[in-house]
Amino acid sequence: MSKKILQDIIGDFKIDKFIRFFRYKNRYFRPHRESLNQYDDESFSEGIKLGEVNFDNEAQELIICAFNSTKSLSERSGKKAQYEKAKKILKELDFDSGIFIFYDQKGNFRFSLIYFNYLGKGRHPSTFRRFTYFVSPDLTNKTFLQRIGEGDFSSLEKVKDAFSVEKVTEDFYKDIANWYFWAVQNSRFPKDAEEEENGRNMAVIRLITRLIFIWFMRVRGLVPDSFFNESRVVEYLNDLSPQSSSYYKAILQNLFFATLSTKREERNFRSEIRGIRGYNPHFGNNYTYRYHKLFKNPEKIKDYFGEIPFLNGGIFECLDDKPNGIYIDGFSDTKKNQPVVPNFLFFSGDSNADLNIEYGTKNKNYKVRGIINILSYYNFTIDENDPNDAEVALDPELLGRVFENLLASFNPETSTTARKATGSYYTPREIVDYMVTESLKEYFKTHLVEAQNLDEKLDRLFSTGSDENPFKEDESRKLVELIESVRIIDPAVGSGAFPMGALNKMVFILSKVDSGNELWKQAQLIAAEVIPDPQVRRATKNQIEEFFKDKNADYGRKLYLIQKCIYGVDIQQIAVEIAKLRFFISLLVDEKIDKEKENWGIEPLPNLDFKIMQGNSLISEFLGIDFDNGQAKQEQAGMLFIEKEDKLIKEFEQKKIDFQNEPNKDKKAKLKNEIEDLMIKIFEAKIRKQKADYFRQMEDIEEKYAAVPNKKTKEEIIDKEKRKLSQKAGFDLENIEKQLREFTSKNKTKPFFAWKLYFAEVFKKGGFDIVIGNPPYVSAVHNQDDPEIRKIYRTKYPQVKGAFDLYTVFLLRGLNISNSGAIFSWIIPNKFLVSNYASNVIEELKRKGLKKVIIVSNLGVFKNTGVYPIVILGNRQHTTGVTEYEVENLGDLKTQAGLKIRKKIHSKFKTIKELGLKVGSGTTGFQAQQIKSLVVESKDRSRQSMPFIVSGSIDRYHVKFSDVHFLKKLFMFPYINYKKGVVAESKWSFWENPKIVIAGMTKEIEATYVQEPLAIGIGVYAIYTFDGFDPKYLLALLNSKYLSHFLKINFKDKHLAGEYLAINKSTIEQLPIVKVDQNKQKPFIDLVDKILAITQDSGYLKDPIKQAKVRDYEKQINQLVYNLYGLTRDEIKIIEGNSQKL
Repeated sequence: MSKKILQDIIGDFKIDKFIRFFRYKNRYFRPHRESLNQYDDESFSEGIKLGEVNFDNEAQELIICAFNSTKSLSERSGKKAQYEKAKKILKELDFDSGIFIFYDQKGNFRFSLIYFNYLGKGRHPSTFRRFTYFVSPDLTNKTFLQRIGEGDFSSLEKVKDAFSVEKVTEDFYKDIANWYFWAVQNSRFPKDAEEEENGRNMAVIRLITRLIFIWFMRVRGLVPDSFFNESRVVEYLNDLSPQSSSYYKAILQNLFFATLSTKREERNFRSEIRGIRGYNPHFGNNYTYRYHKLFKNPEKIKDYFGEIPFLNGGIFECLDDKPNGIYIDGFSDTKKNQPVVPNFLFFSGDSNADLNIEYGTKNKNYKVRGIINILSYYNFTIDENDPNDAEVALDPELLGRVFENLLASFNPETSTTARKATGSYYTPREIVDYMVTESLKEYFKTHLVEAQNLDEKLDRLFSTGSDENPFKEDESRKLVELIESVRIIDPAVGSGAFPMGALNKMVFILSKVDSGNELWKQAQLIAAEVIPDPQVRRATKNQIEEFFKDKNADYGRKLYLIQKCIYGVDIQQIAVEIAKLRFFISLLVDEKIDKEKENWGIEPLPNLDFKIMQGNSLISEFLGIDFDNGQAKQEQAGMLFIEKEDKLIKEFEQKKIDFQNEPNKDKKAKLKNEIEDLMIKIFEAKIRKQKADYFRQMEDIEEKYAAVPNKKTKEEIIDKEKRKLSQKAGFDLENIEKQLREFTSKNKTKPFFAWKLYFAEVFKKGGFDIVIGNPPYVSAVHNQDDPEIRKIYRTKYPQVKGAFDLYTVFLLRGLNISNSGAIFSWIIPNKFLVSNYASNVIEELKRKGLKKVIIVSNLGVFKNTGVYPIVILGNRQHTTGVTEYEVENLGDLKTQAGLKIRKKIHSKFKTIKELGLKVGSGTTGFQAQQIKSLVVESKDRSRQSMPFIVSGSIDRYHVKFSDVHFLKKLFMFPYINYKKGVVAESKWSFWENPKIVIAGMTKEIEATYVQEPLAIGIGVYAIYTFDGFDPKYLLALLNSKYLSHFLKINFKDKHLAGEYLAINKSTIEQLPIVKVDQNKQKPFIDLVDKILAITQDSGYLKDPIKQAKVRDYEKQINQLVYNLYGLTRDEIKIIEGNSQKL
């Protein structure tokens, strides 16, 4: 019924109809028409209060108000003024929350929930939050009708749920994920694309992200709706039958490759003339229209595409390299090189598809429909949402979410969880916002040491609650200078969440400290003075003046921040492209569209090929040459080479700047070739420095045979000798140069990244100011297939050890590429704090300024993924230790008041490690793979062998030797055979000796004592030296409620989902043990002997009487432990209460 009411309102807008709607939605709604004309102004009139809702059993009230907008409403118009109006009313009328309806004469309206956000359980005031639907009779409004029409309004929390952006995004991702798997089944791409690893998957992801970007352009009014209307497309094409690929080829490929990257006056069909060997004059030209025969009226091609503005920026560069016979996109008139992407994948209603293999299910039907149908169902907004102010629509961040989750679907580590997840692999906005905010605050603090009340001023500066600039004029000027000079890097950029977060935050700050943009403009003009070419310098300054005169204020802010301040690197080329797309959308948001002007007044987008780049961030070496080693053998190479290299790098920098601002495709190609040539020359200069002996020997060869009279003979001898030397030295200079050129194309990924070359302008100032990101969480098990790479990492990053995870290497790389006063911030798994392989990395971070650890592992940041993260923040000038914080929900990250210093139980007793007791681990994931073939079903009498268990085999005071699950295989009674070279002798000796074995994946500590040989697998730990302690005494303490409570409280940040404890070598070593003499140990030992006598009986697990007796003995042990540790009655009460929940 309420949905029908909303449909009636949309069809025939009258504000009083909302009274009926709210009556139907909530029985506590009280209609109370009251004029709010005291709030009317030139923008809003006829202010009225329609009524209010007093929610049952809640102290909060919801006010409903409406205003007539004197100007026409659009998705973007008047948003700020509406927000300010609503906040003022809530404050002055003393309401916590309200629904505000702003409408115009055409029946468009914005339907906003605005409420005061409180921190934690204590209701500490924070800030307002707004969530809005834009509704129009010209739109489908399906999301609004479904979420609001069908939503539950019985409580404020349920009303908030009806305005949830996250729910809309999850629904969209489910639809897109189904379509993705369906498209992979039904598409085919050119041979070169299909032959790449996961090539078809990547091609479909590329298609999705390109199409979503086009959809955002459609929302901005830059691409006509007719391209996405099946009844109109039929008018353009000869054949739109379901099995044909005409829509993808004729409409989308021509739009992608021949329209957006080509100036209007240069847009033409490819020539149909065939020349020598069948080639036409446009062979290899990816900027001309194709598929002439697919159009009903090909002569009208400019009518269809001609008005769409030229954007530049390499947004949709075709990946085909036709002269070299490489086809990735297949933008070709030759059938064998074309993709097959049937029309039914774009235009079709609901149907069922068999995606059971893709999702790992059985006999389940999955709903699919054409992707144009999917996109048409949802509302989109071109503005990036803010955690505190969001359209209930899909925003450009969606590009990142879709990409990172679909990419995870075929990553062997994440595929299972990704298929169950709904947007889980993308860092949530709240986390990104917090990390960016805190990083910038730390950066400002480092450079504004003389400012008074700096913390308070920065809090006010970053607050969204007001437009006030809390800084004085000279301080504001300094802030603008700091923003202009900051250099921020995300070395695992993914789809650009952190760079986009940094961009939006700095734009927000500039709007406060320099609202008129005068200081920012002056900073750009000053920066232009260093351009050496006077003609280029003059043109650049004129362009700056024009931008700040004609463009939206935020456009000028964003453009120069993107061009100067923000950098990113990723191993995936497609990730790099998506990150750039998000920057482009951000610029298009603030363009003033004027169809009377050339190109509709839209400035060609910058080329960001040398700002957001592909490469392996962790390795700077290529074929034995370290691009980042500027000092090696300088004394041998001589200053001449050093000066030559510096000159080349300066020229390289200038060419990059020229390329960044060049819209002409021919000039871009020329500049790219010049940049490649310079890169080769710089590489040669580095070789001459680092391989001085090699080049000296090359020169010796030439001198040795200089006297040979016959020129041809001499050249042959020299060439032969040089090839011998190259083979001996281990590299071929000519081949290296060829590969370096190939890396500048987007078809070949760089297995290295030359930081100090590509970003030379940053490193001549010492490195980056802020390093921020979410590095890949690649485990040792899945990284074992590339041992050579891991070997390089161990050499280059000596702090890592054991079966390290890749994110630890990123943390160290972040230190390497930052300057001595830099800020670093990462979101990483909580196991970092306790993993043995990371212990040296933690110490290195502490030495380099680790300042804060924020525990967010209990908040479901990455849902359904098995990853429990923490946020770390460091300032390399910080020297006073690390503070750990925890938060109750992600919203608490908004202010310092929301962070609570984590409380720990402090013990006066020495820890297991301090007492010298040794703790060993079972097998690592990497070792488990190695010993897999040695685990057998029963004992082999002819070989050395022993029983084998895993974590699930251990209970308190008991080991179950049967039904052992190991690496997806069930063993009835597993044994492991000894094999020299696979199982280390020290490991075998450790397994042979008596030990206390401890399970690693439990809700409380579970341990038992074994005297016979026993091999322990993944997730099992053991104390194997006892140094004056009876092992049964130690066992009693370990299995006590107190030590489980101690571990639960002190290592809360490291626990996993489902209340499982972080039990591992590091946390076990930190458990406190009371050292007493043998007489005082005896009562514990006696009780343990009684327990073991019962639990070692074969029928123990099936005998409730015996189990009850064991529990009785355990109660006695717990009382002894409480007395031993000197606990108070209140402390015991807390422990006993908590243990009941386990």
